Amino acid sequence: MEEKLYSMNELAEFTGLTTRTLRNYLKLGLLNGEKQDGIWKFSPKDIQAFFDDKNVSPSIKAKQNAVVFDFLLDDKKTKNEICMILDLNIPGESDAYNKVSNFFCEQIKTEQELANFRFSLLIKEGNLRIILKGNEEQIFDIMKKYREWYTQ
Repeated sequence: MEEKLYSMNELAEFTGLTTRTLRNYLKLGLLNGEKQDGIWKFSPKDIQAFFDDKNVSPSIKAKQNAVVFDFLLDDKKTKNEICMILDLNIPGESDAYNKVSNFFCEQIKTEQELANFRFSLLIKEGNLRIILKGNEEQIFDIMKKYREWYTQ
């Protein structure tokens, strides 16, 4: 099976960082990837190393926390919304980590067109933290698909 590569936009979505910030991290050597046909692509190993970098992880964590705090502070919602934090412990199994992160990435691609949807991913020491924020039906649907996929 061929290893999934992620685009700059997907990495921006996972981290909450802008593509401009990610390009700066590339220039500084804190993010590694490869250009394919003029487009930056990142392997799961590139992303893991980036998330593990002590100079980067505080920025990613701050962006993720901002999603949660903004959700909590917004007390004038006009529609039902959910902010879900899913912590998955996947010790020492990079293949399992890749499968789970790929599952959520594929689900998120189909949901991106919907308004007010946010997704972030943080990888730290065998743990995968996924934050989903959006319409309750969206979140329930993604989690139902995850449960069905996971229990197969």
